[in-house]
Amino acid sequence: MKIIDKKPAEISENVFYGVNIQDKQAVEREFLRLRKKHRNITIITVILLAIIGVFIVDFCRVNFFDAKPILAIPKKVEKGTLFTGLGYEVLYCTNGDKYIGSVQFQTCGNTTSVDTTNFVYEQLMNYAREEKLLDEKKLDHLTINSVTLDGTNKQKGADYFVDGASALSKKLGIPSITCFKTPMEYYDINNVNLYVRFNRYNEVYDIIHFKKSGIYYDSLVTEYTEKIKTYFIENEMYVEDNIREFKVNIIDNSGKFKFRNAVYADSYLIQINYLCLDNTNTCVKAIDNKDNEGDYANLSFYASMFVDSEKNILLIGPREYLDL
Repeated sequence: MKIIDKKPAEISENVFYGVNIQDKQAVEREFLRLRKKHRNITIITVILLAIIGVFIVDFCRVNFFDAKPILAIPKKVEKGTLFTGLGYEVLYCTNGDKYIGSVQFQTCGNTTSVDTTNFVYEQLMNYAREEKLLDEKKLDHLTINSVTLDGTNKQKGADYFVDGASALSKKLGIPSITCFKTPMEYYDINNVNLYVRFNRYNEVYDIIHFKKSGIYYDSLVTEYTEKIKTYFIENEMYVEDNIREFKVNIIDNSGKFKFRNAVYADSYLIQINYLCLDNTNTCVKAIDNKDNEGDYANLSFYASMFVDSEKNILLIGPREYLDL
């Protein structure tokens, strides 16, 4: 018998990503290494997501649920503490006041009128620039006489009543309506009254010329109620001895108004509610009889009111006058 010495055929290595997949031990070692790496990456990812989640929860608690911050750097300030967190600043005062958002002009304690005016002015200018209400090529500067806190709004922020705003023109050297777009036309451009509305972050979100609540509105209603009574008496539209109740609501302010070749400094839509002692509707002569029909227990009618620059009533007529 002839024996042939034949070497076994060499099997080439099958290498995949640096591992010989025909080597069982090498494959197992690589599997354990990758599993460990994957586990570490997973742990790190979960930790990072948890940290981000905590910051998001902290941001939402402070900004949407009025809760105190968890992850914020506290800094003691006069009569309060300023918390600086990720994406927010909130100032807590010892007197209970709280300010979120733009706090650089806010202070705790006895805030002076100068501080308030500067704060409102700065935020008003920023809003006017963003909304393109200012023509800065023509505007020299915007002035404000006084600022008064006038209640809160639906966005849980403050409303400030700005008395006597005026925009000075560079070219003319006098106040001009071309420099600053106002919500309505004013008779005296040297004395523009506005409401500047702030949200809960102390940022301006709107500028309006009229609202049916607040300190200024209440004073306006009180002042005009007496003047309307006097106007009705002088025009034989009011029987004083037969009045049980007389109430005025101001529904809207239309500003400067031209009617029948006369220019009025201001105009209003008003509502008058009244009750007569004899349970009839004869104690007040309604401007619009359509409003006066029906239940004598709740008498009411609408009217237009036109005044001069001194707030003296010049004319009260049907509400349709404001549509002409």
